[in-house]
Amino acid sequence: MSLGRTFPRCARRLAPCFEPESFPEFYDFVVWLDEEYLESASPPSEYLSEDEDCRLGDFVIAAGFHPLWSYSGEDPSAPVHFEKRSPFPTVSLVYASAIDGLEASTIKIGEHNRKVLTELGEEKVQQMYSDVIGDNAST
Repeated sequence: MSLGRTFPRCARRLAPCFEPESFPEFYDFVVWLDEEYLESASPPSEYLSEDEDCRLGDFVIAAGFHPLWSYSGEDPSAPVHFEKRSPFPTVSLVYASAIDGLEASTIKIGEHNRKVLTELGEEKVQQMYSDVIGDNAST
């Protein structure tokens, strides 16, 4: 699917007004944004051809990052959780075209991240995270 005009080609990041302790509410927001809002909202009409019918979700994917990010089903102390941790609740809006056709590559990246984080271990990863974000650490 193409747009009549091209969207501006820059990344967008949102920092919703969530406290670092509010991971469940933040996660619900990211799911709602990605699965409901982006799947139902249309791009601005100036970016569409007259006969084009599409949704923002055809072009944009929401990726959440949070200081307390935790993958379901993982040991709470597993270092893999740090893959999606950030000093503050943040949502990155990623162009779908940037990852279209790269599913196998993104799986390999995830596997690589898991391997590296596991080899480093929870204590080392936590220390590195704390060193980077300083006083902003909330884990």
